[in-house]
Amino acid sequence: MKKICFNLLAGYILSLFFTSNLFATDFKKADELFEKGTFQAALAEYDQIVSQSKNSHEAFKAFYRGCESLSHLYRYGEAVERIRQYKGNPEGHDRHRLLTLKAEILRNFLLQYGGYQRSDVIDVPGKEVFRLTPKEIKQEISDSYAQLFDSREELVKFPLQDEAYFLDLEKIDFGKYPTFLDYAVESWLGHLRQYVYDQNPENKAPNPEATALLADDFTQPLQFNDPSGLLAAELIETLVRLHGEQNIEARERLKIVRLLLPVGQNFLYTFPKDKNYFDYALQAKDVLMRWAQDFKNPEAKAEALYQAANLFYFQLYNKVEQREKRPMIYACVSRTNSLNPKQSRVLRNCVSRSNCRY
Repeated sequence: MKKICFNLLAGYILSLFFTSNLFATDFKKADELFEKGTFQAALAEYDQIVSQSKNSHEAFKAFYRGCESLSHLYRYGEAVERIRQYKGNPEGHDRHRLLTLKAEILRNFLLQYGGYQRSDVIDVPGKEVFRLTPKEIKQEISDSYAQLFDSREELVKFPLQDEAYFLDLEKIDFGKYPTFLDYAVESWLGHLRQYVYDQNPENKAPNPEATALLADDFTQPLQFNDPSGLLAAELIETLVRLHGEQNIEARERLKIVRLLLPVGQNFLYTFPKDKNYFDYALQAKDVLMRWAQDFKNPEAKAEALYQAANLFYFQLYNKVEQREKRPMIYACVSRTNSLNPKQSRVLRNCVSRSNCRY
């Protein structure tokens, strides 16, 4: 009896061993195809792993990569349908990954099909996502991000460097984006900055005043249903507070992102009478110059100077103004060079295009 039990146990262990090696081999093949850009072939391999794997995390990894493969093939609708019909029950960070994936693929789907009317799409089973209005799609995107942000206390402790398999981190600045929450917020900000297809001026909430973002600390409480310009600032400031003293560089550079929102996305904000975003930029430049003195982190100081010089550069409307403001730009370049030579070189290239000669 003992011998029989031993043989059964040994057989079970061996089966686990061979199954594990089999899936390791399958993943290697699928990942190699994915990295080569042969996404259709990679998709077939990932689908096979999903159908055979008994390990929920391994199955999720293959499912995730399969959806990514569809995205690379511009089959966003099919990828969204897969996510909406997913039968798995991802736990822990797999759930966070799924929410982020869903939001980002829906964003691409909105860009691809947002201009279509529902009547343009044939009513075919399995194509429910194509019958969604742009408003409904945006609501699903917002809901995914909001669910993700509910776990912010956990995600701000989750190093982004651990996500090399799920995210392309090759060009990521980990000083600015140290955690998964930083990545998620940046993704959400990308959505909020996008032009919305179904804007209705009559029903649209008024845009927030840009001047409120000039403050050192933005104290407006976080409300997910606030207008996009206001919500963007609230998300950034919430993340600033969550970083505390742990990620000083990220915290200080986030403040710069918040300050410059009305410069890059002026359509999301209102400005005082007879003023526009150029006038706001002049005020933002002064704030940046002060922050360059007050910030603790050298990279954040350099970023503040770099952005201040950019604002100077965009004000150079004619040769006279170029000559007048050349010394101020050069001062920013020189100070930036002492803090961050790489950014200074970028700035020099930018300024040289305006025919400013040092």
